[in-house]
This record gives sequence, C-alpha cells and structure tokens, in this order.
Amino acid sequence: MTQKPPVIDGLTPAKQKLQRLLLNQQIQLTKPFVTDNANKIKFKTMVALNPYLNFPGTSEEAFNFYQSTIGGEIALIMRFRDIPEDNTPENEKDKICHISLKLPNGTILMATDALESQGHKLTTGNSFFLSLGVESVAEADRVFAAFSAAGQVQMPMDHMFWGDYFGIVTDKFGTQWMISYTSAQQQ
Repeated sequence: MTQKPPVIDGLTPAKQKLQRLLLNQQIQLTKPFVTDNANKIKFKTMVALNPYLNFPGTSEEAFNFYQSTIGGEIALIMRFRDIPEDNTPENEKDKICHISLKLPNGTILMATDALESQGHKLTTGNSFFLSLGVESVAEADRVFAAFSAAGQVQMPMDHMFWGDYFGIVTDKFGTQWMISYTSAQQQ
C-alpha cells in the first residue's frame, strides 16, 4: 500500500509538490519526523538544526564560494525551471529554488534565491549569525581571510577571554559569520 504524502495546506499543487520534495530530502538526510495514521507530521527527537539562507539571486555564487572556503559537497541544486507549472519569469528560471551544501561535519547549509517576482522582499538584517567552529588557528585565519575578502570585518580574529580564538565577519553576500577555534585544552 502506497503512503499518501503529507498534507500541506494553502499551497498550489506545484508548490505542494516542491514542498514535499524538499521535505523528503530533509527526512532522508536527518529523519526528524514520523507520520501517524492520519498522515500528519509528528516530531521525533530533534536530530539536526540546519540553517536556511535567502539570497537576492546570488545563491549559486554564494554556495560555490562557501564550498571553496569551508568544504563540503553540493548535495542538491534545484532551479525554478525544474518546478512543474511554475510561473517564474523566463529571465529568472535558472535562479536557485533550493540548494544544499552538506558540510564535512554533517550539517546541511541550505538556501534559495528569494525573488521579488515571486513576492519575496529580501531584507538583509542582523538578527542571525552562522557560527562556524574550525579545527585550528590556521584554519580559522584561512576561513576568516576568505570571508573578509570583499566583506566587512566586524571583529578581527583574536584570542578571547573565554579561551577561544574568535572573530566576526560579514561576507560579500551579507551573511554574518562567527569563526571560532576552541583549543583541545578548552574542550
């Protein structure tokens, strides 16, 4: 017997299909959900919390940069042209509907191009940072330097009173990063 997909209210059939596809990817990667007999989603134990970023049409460029800087594997790229019955303007069909970068530690960094033609108004804010822990001072300096190029240093890398080697930088895409190395003595 085939199990029906989860019910997703308030979305067009095409967007429901995309949402189910994304949900299935998340289930396969982290398995945080189960469904009951009514086919409603219930939470199991929370296994992972993965950041999802919005970009103004620069997701692919940003993720290529992130991959070259912090490693990992691009696990999925879905363009707007891949969505059935999509009404995205032709000049934006190659923009990113969903991209995911699986980092070496298993964290999955995900994003989309939040297009104004799709009703999104992207406002880059200061309400979040991505905190990246690295394995050495040299790695912290390398990543910080890469993010600083064409970005803005908010707090240079330095040894902090709590024991970490730490710095804050906003990269050229407007993403705010806290780079941190905790020595084996501190762990």
